Amino acid sequence: MAGPSSSIHSLGLDSLVYCSTVLVAGFQEVLFSLLSQTYATQVGFYPDVSRFHAALRYVSLEAGLILGAVVTLAGQAGAVYTFWLWRLHAFGPIDIEHIGRIVIPSSVAISLGMEVILFSLMISTLELNIRRLTVMAEEMEQRRAASLAQMGVE
Repeated sequence: MAGPSSSIHSLGLDSLVYCSTVLVAGFQEVLFSLLSQTYATQVGFYPDVSRFHAALRYVSLEAGLILGAVVTLAGQAGAVYTFWLWRLHAFGPIDIEHIGRIVIPSSVAISLGMEVILFSLMISTLELNIRRLTVMAEEMEQRRAASLAQMGVE
């Protein structure tokens, strides 16, 4: 009977790629859910849940742009680092196991950072609530027409 192995097992690049894919897909699903719920609430398909809107108050366009930019820049820093490592090897062959462990997370960070930026832009657009502004504009037009009618101007 064999005793405990002293070798350390580690996950390969294939596992890192699959985990990264699941991470990005899950993040997209969460963002899609938030956008869908915001839109459904805006048009009246979904009840206005105060907890949901209270949580979204902490999500501002500026904060999302800053967070997305920081994550994207971190990913780009990893890309620059791998390019620098490649340069150290005279742009020749390099250890794919080593470089892949930098490139894959860097590309995921770039992807997630861009998604945060786009999510921030879209959620800010949805929160504009154009219908409310249209109703306000119609009310102002009706008041203006009423005051003009009182003054005798047509």
